[in-house]
Amino acid sequence: PDDVFAPDFIWKGSYDYKGQKQPMSLTVTSFNASTGKVNVTLTDSSTEFLLSGVYKRQETRLTLLLYQMRALTYSSLGRIMEESWAMDGFVSAEPEGGSYVFQGFIQGKDYGQFGLQRLVTVMIISVISVAGSCYQVAAESCLHYDPHLHHHRCHHHNQICILLSSL
Repeated sequence: PDDVFAPDFIWKGSYDYKGQKQPMSLTVTSFNASTGKVNVTLTDSSTEFLLSGVYKRQETRLTLLLYQMRALTYSSLGRIMEESWAMDGFVSAEPEGGSYVFQGFIQGKDYGQFGLQRLVTVMIISVISVAGSCYQVAAESCLHYDPHLHHHRCHHHNQICILLSSL
């Protein structure tokens, strides 16, 4: 769809760096559906990457160029010293429906393929009574994609997060 990179969704997955799989998450900070312009923040365990690009919906292709990075740990300072670093990939719909996969290659020294899945988030909100007090319960269920286990298939895990807040 035209709004595949809408800011309401979280993307999770991994990329290869020096032959090791690294978990990452991608947050869309802005998306212009008419021009296809996308700004994202990609975060791994040690680095935050600010990327920008244009989603070409006819080709289902997105190339994101690095414009700023911030080391979250001292050991990641020397990771990207070259002038060009980009994520180049294609978006496809999951055969089971309901979600999208963005996968391709990172163009940079020691980097390899990446895979991200737009999480399907289901919010369930209800009110429960515990020991005479009322609480609002929010549960979130997510589907995860692992490009190294199945190339174009979803590897499902359910994650339930329950937040209790007093009413």
